[in-house]
Amino acid sequence: MKTVLTLVASALFTLGCGSSQDREPDYTSGVVHIENKVKHTVCSGGLIADNAVLTARHCVAPLTDGEGCLTKTLGVNHEPQHFRVSFTKTDAHDLRLDDKLAETSSVRMILTPDSGRTNLCGTDIAVLILSRRIPAAVAEPLKLRYQPMAQSHEAVRLIGFGATKDAYHRERTNSWGMVNCRSTSCEITLSLAEWQADSYGCYGDSGGPLLDSGQQVLGVATGMRLTDPNSRCSNVMVATATSYYADFIREALDIATRY
Repeated sequence: MKTVLTLVASALFTLGCGSSQDREPDYTSGVVHIENKVKHTVCSGGLIADNAVLTARHCVAPLTDGEGCLTKTLGVNHEPQHFRVSFTKTDAHDLRLDDKLAETSSVRMILTPDSGRTNLCGTDIAVLILSRRIPAAVAEPLKLRYQPMAQSHEAVRLIGFGATKDAYHRERTNSWGMVNCRSTSCEITLSLAEWQADSYGCYGDSGGPLLDSGQQVLGVATGMRLTDPNSRCSNVMVATATSYYADFIREALDIATRY
């Protein structure tokens, strides 16, 4: 059976997958919902400073068609004003994202690695600098793990605002899994900046953080392997490693302190 590596960004009107029992709700307030108000697409992300969000680059830049990441290329980033970032409150018991009640922020700036490469493989990471600082009472930044890279058989969990049973309510949900391979050791060859985990995810989880058992971010959800091209969910996720992009993330955080 052919396996397809696909991205997990989603159009707003296509949300909907599985049952609400597939994934347990998560109370990590630093996981955010990212909406492109012009393209009508949604992604997830992780607050890593009170005015900075870590996400996937394909959530903020146009992407060409192609069978795999080597043939897909990323274009110039969309304008920052196209995006809205939403939070659920730290003490919220109902994790559904209510557009009327959620705290929001516009985006001031989009930062991406200056690698000189335009293909998707190993470059799918970005940091959004927000237009406002988010109070700790609303959301607290996630902790980052720069070293070591995700280890084989390490427990991880993906958290995001991806597709749920109810297309009109987007819930912050999570899925525990395990790292099964890294870069060239995988069945499909990944870049040195990527690793793969047996963790459940759906369209819209792109950019969401993958956390280790200590609640530290060690990767960003950037793709999922589909055995059924018509499915919107998968039990195998591809991540871009924070360890590989440690210098870029640190530089982005330094820039965030200036605003």
